[in-house]
Amino acid sequence: MSSRTNFPFFQDLKSAVVLLMARSVDRQCHFQSDYIHLHPPSQLLNHGCWCDDPSSPSPHNYTCCPHPRGPSTPSIVGQNPRARPCWHSTSSGRSSNTHMLFCFDFAFVGNTFMEWYMQPRTDLQGHTGLESEAQRDALTGLLRQCESHPTFDGWEGPTEEKYDVLCRLFVDMRRYRPTDETRASGPPWEAERVHALLGWRAKTFGECLAELQRAIWEAGDIRLSSQRLHTGSTPVEDSGWFSM
Repeated sequence: MSSRTNFPFFQDLKSAVVLLMARSVDRQCHFQSDYIHLHPPSQLLNHGCWCDDPSSPSPHNYTCCPHPRGPSTPSIVGQNPRARPCWHSTSSGRSSNTHMLFCFDFAFVGNTFMEWYMQPRTDLQGHTGLESEAQRDALTGLLRQCESHPTFDGWEGPTEEKYDVLCRLFVDMRRYRPTDETRASGPPWEAERVHALLGWRAKTFGECLAELQRAIWEAGDIRLSSQRLHTGSTPVEDSGWFSM
């Protein structure tokens, strides 16, 4: 991760997204599960690849398909998928195609995607994708709440980059489907899996904002508790941080 994204705000934003993914998994799977399964499109489930001949020129799957697919990589997540606990508990099951292609560690995926997503960009235009000035003001307010807390960054950090990441996250995760640009994080299916588990496309902006706000505070609390355990320091008192 870039040194510019090592600020507490970026750390807590990444952790907040993973926390929200974990809650989605808990709701859908009804118990804690690290590896989960999101149902793929039927062709992909049956053949392991989008192409017409997954045996030519040699056997392959969607992760290494040699056939051109046009400008956009097809989705590996079916429409309105539900998360299911991974049922591959044996070593042979963990080595099966179904597990390797369609089951995944959601925390690893969330962390990997967010580390890429938060990298600094030269074109900070994320705010242009928001629907209204009210939405821009709401995200500005959230950022100010974070930056004004003494254990966060203060105003020394890259405020414009933080705001841009927040805006892009709300725009991209509330779309019907992630754009190709959002899916350019290496494996393009990382963005799809984060998008599916957050479930923001079915929620209002206000609902998503409230969810993320609470998760950022919780992530910050976890981070500070961990730091205090390692340093033996006392908590910073601030009665207003969790009162929002």
